[in-house]
Amino acid sequence: MKAVVFHKTEDGKWLPTTEEVPIPLPNRGEILIRVESCGICQTDLTVSAGRFRDPRYIPESVILGHEFWGEIAEVTSTCNERRERLGMEPVEKGDLVVVDPNIVCLHGEARSWRREGGTCSFCEQFVSALCERVQHIGVHFNGGFAQYCKLPAEQVVKLPDRDKKFWSRRGYFAEPLACILWGAERLQPQPGMSVAIIGAGPIGSLFARLMRLYLPSQVIIVDVDDGRLKTARELGIGDAYVNSQKEGEGKIWELTKGEGIECVIETAGAPAALGFGIRIARKGGKILVFGVSPMGAMGEVEPFEIYEKQLEIKGACIYSTTPPHRPKPIQYYFKKAIDLLKRELIKADDLVLSEEHIHPPQEIESAFQQIRDRVGLKHIVTCWK
Repeated sequence: MKAVVFHKTEDGKWLPTTEEVPIPLPNRGEILIRVESCGICQTDLTVSAGRFRDPRYIPESVILGHEFWGEIAEVTSTCNERRERLGMEPVEKGDLVVVDPNIVCLHGEARSWRREGGTCSFCEQFVSALCERVQHIGVHFNGGFAQYCKLPAEQVVKLPDRDKKFWSRRGYFAEPLACILWGAERLQPQPGMSVAIIGAGPIGSLFARLMRLYLPSQVIIVDVDDGRLKTARELGIGDAYVNSQKEGEGKIWELTKGEGIECVIETAGAPAALGFGIRIARKGGKILVFGVSPMGAMGEVEPFEIYEKQLEIKGACIYSTTPPHRPKPIQYYFKKAIDLLKRELIKADDLVLSEEHIHPPQEIESAFQQIRDRVGLKHIVTCWK
């Protein structure tokens, strides 16, 4: 099969090559899927650059890609028994599925894939977003930049139909939307609140559209890139658009009639964005740190402003496989994401701006560079193109 294989270099990076490799053979309790397409995430660029937070268990040669969906090509023995024990619905050959890339303690026998066993204290409380032993398909194990992928039976979530045409522009958004739903769970926005999204990339755009379902008084999109703001305006992502470098927080205070923002969502992954978010926040406001800043990067904040405004600041990383402190159902946020996409309550199909942003594997380095250069919004890899 065709795949993008990332090989570790002497300087600690993982660089891609397009190769023909054997189709993986699923073992007992594993599923083989034919990958339809896979979104490119900033995490893929982070791993490739050698900046992933914990590189210990990343193989020297690995297929990246964790935002993917496809068709089940083979279901081995015991797969559905394992799924049934966790309350998951059965699957069969021909089903369309999205991949849950995070192998957490709560996923039962899938733990045998991980290089650390046992169950951590957070998963015992059903808060697997904080799992201390989590490992990832598409980072620690071969992922979606390939024509086929095998994975534990517990790591797929069944789509409600076999409509490939519909899911061809939405399937790769299920994983990031599940993360966003977990972020909203952490933030707890209320109807009528003002919302500012810092970062007009694909995650910020998707987050802004989710916030519409909470009936905010207004959604303000903030970025430092006029091109990104122009795209957001053309897509109708927000109610107002602010260049934080050119217009500063003064424009936010003008738009909110001097009150500031009640819910600030930082998706830019830039240390300076948090400081800006604190400055534009209303007294008693909430701030969600959702963007992935480089490890070790530092930004300036004014602690007095957090104190004086009595701000609530939370982070959100990946997602919990269940609602907080509740044992069922497994893959709760994934199922909610799929439902929102299926009913088109969250519009996502227009975030891939052009067919030119759907790449064959040999274009992976070009796609990475376009993302660094902020060309387009969402970029996709399909090995069948």
